[in-house]
Amino acid sequence: MVMENFLMDGVDLRYGRIGDLGAVGAVVRSALDHAGIECCRSDPDRNIEGAASAAGLSLMQLRQLISRTLESQENRIGGAWENSLTGDLTDFLVRTHHACLREKLPFIRSLFRRALESRRSRRAKLEFLAANFAMIDAMIREHFYLENNVLFPRAAAGMES
Repeated sequence: MVMENFLMDGVDLRYGRIGDLGAVGAVVRSALDHAGIECCRSDPDRNIEGAASAAGLSLMQLRQLISRTLESQENRIGGAWENSLTGDLTDFLVRTHHACLREKLPFIRSLFRRALESRRSRRAKLEFLAANFAMIDAMIREHFYLENNVLFPRAAAGMES
């Protein structure tokens, strides 16, 4: 993630919306939550400066908090792979990223099923969203299949040579 002055991945902290800042990523949302700034559920259209001020922070303090959180996350991720028992990037990716998605995707599928069963008045919109999620879900599963059955074995074979 890029953080220059008051710009973060294209979001200007001085004029942007808190929802846009939260959309930058989970690490940023974590920093905002830590500061007591809710970015996604209550009012994502609030301006960032006002949300920071309501939490008792200046924009500079918010910027520093986000920067420290990003640096800490980068160090944890880098250190986690470098210090892993196997030292194998493949194992690291499967343990961290694949495991998380394999846990969350079925849960999201079940939420769509329950919503489709109980919210008949919004069925058309839910069916549209569920269909789009199903396409993304299939793409992720195909991605995992290709990594696990093509990329990772080839990478391992190349490392052994």
